[in-house]
Amino acid sequence: MSRSNLARRYGPWALVTGASSGLGEEFACQLAREGLNLVLVARRQDRLEALAMRLQEEHRILVRCLHTDLASPEDIERLLLDVDDIEIGLLVNNAGFATTGDFLDTSVERSLELLDVNCRAPVVLSHSLGGLMRERRRGGIVFTASLAAWQSMPGWTLYAASKNWNLMLAEGLHFELKPYGVDVLALCPGATRTEFGAVADARNFFKANAMDAPEVVAIGLAALGREVHVVTGWHNRLVAFCTHLMPRSATAWLAKLVMDKVVKSGR
Repeated sequence: MSRSNLARRYGPWALVTGASSGLGEEFACQLAREGLNLVLVARRQDRLEALAMRLQEEHRILVRCLHTDLASPEDIERLLLDVDDIEIGLLVNNAGFATTGDFLDTSVERSLELLDVNCRAPVVLSHSLGGLMRERRRGGIVFTASLAAWQSMPGWTLYAASKNWNLMLAEGLHFELKPYGVDVLALCPGATRTEFGAVADARNFFKANAMDAPEVVAIGLAALGREVHVVTGWHNRLVAFCTHLMPRSATAWLAKLVMDKVVKSGR
């Protein structure tokens, strides 16, 4: 879809989760340039407010900042109440994080937090806001999945599973909602230069093997309304394609070799 059509296609407001940094911040910047008003959602209120002030001054749009912990069901319920008076025409389910290392070496509490943020929050937001889009017969939903969604990844076992879950959810919703004029896309980046690597304890790996966030987001927005999913970067597309050609045990073994380097890079 032509980028200039975004506001006309989806309506006046977009909601972006994980908007305080990385891909979420870049989604906010590129959508602001297209004239969409924004609801910015993240835990770091100071960063949200600084971003909101900049975007309002540069693009003359309206911005709401919602300090929200997406691991909290109560916070998500409050978020939905806070946007009940506006038309959210584009939802970007971007927030997410990974834990690096063996599954059993991560606390069950942290693992459940990952599932709440990466999986539960997108379900609740997409069900509520997507239902309104279906009634209006227009809208768009983006799920930030990952190249990791295409195979199991020992060392990122739960993260890869959560992103595969996002990919499958997005693909199913794409076909369920298409007849109602609602576009759904799974954006599958590989390594990207954001704070993700630091949170995942793999910052050195991401410095050396990464795309820039503006390019990743631009690819995603261009694919929205055209594709079911999009893998960013030719090298990442090659990796995703190869997962269909090799036995799953072989791709898991190769992924473990890569993840061993990721773990070492964070030390």
